[in-house]
Amino acid sequence: MKCVGLKSRLIEGKYDLFTEILEILKNNEVILRNKDILAISSKICSICEGNVQDLRQIKDKPKLQRQNLALTATERPELAYLIEREADRIMPGEYYLTVKNNIFVANSGIDESNMPEDLVVMWPVKPYKSANSLQKKLISHFKLNHLGIIIVDSVCIPLRQGAIGNAIGYSGFRGIVDKIGQNDLYGKALKVTKVNIADSLATAANLIMGEADESTPVVLISDYGAEFTNEMISETEIVMDGDKCIFKGLYPNNK
Repeated sequence: MKCVGLKSRLIEGKYDLFTEILEILKNNEVILRNKDILAISSKICSICEGNVQDLRQIKDKPKLQRQNLALTATERPELAYLIEREADRIMPGEYYLTVKNNIFVANSGIDESNMPEDLVVMWPVKPYKSANSLQKKLISHFKLNHLGIIIVDSVCIPLRQGAIGNAIGYSGFRGIVDKIGQNDLYGKALKVTKVNIADSLATAANLIMGEADESTPVVLISDYGAEFTNEMISETEIVMDGDKCIFKGLYPNNK
């Protein structure tokens, strides 16, 4: 497997994502090949789609529901309102640990970094739809049979410092490989093992994208043997029921 970071200009304002990706590929002298996978920062996707909020424009805010949260006094109320509005669920505690699109993520995925003052960027509204749309256009443009797209954002995992990548949407390949029933080295049948391909590739890409001023919002992943498909990927393919999650004891109301 080979991962190559693709540099980009500073993207500000609402633009067509397909056009921007073509420009990035051209400027990096890249022509997509059959069965390549293109990992794209969720931020560039959201900016192109216009899913950016000016906090100064949030007025007449409803009362914030903070009964179970011991937030710091420096938390900007406009940002707190936006986080609570975007969250599917909020876990009680000192920080805004939220569930968004069946993913545990801080602040509902809302990010202030690498954005002008007072502007924040949210996740794409429908990341799987965005990934599928871009995949279809790129397949047609480059006359390919198969192409993978991953929309990547960074998340934290329990008891580990630092951020890793997470696939908040993907298209063109199977995100989970089921190993149940296969044998290990000693001939024992695997009972529960599944391999999370989508998040693993997202983590590899996120390592190259970086978290600061790298200006590398796109990573080309080639020569990886994914199971490619042109079927629309279900948003539930990679999701686990809360009652079956091994971490269910760490959070309340796990359904």
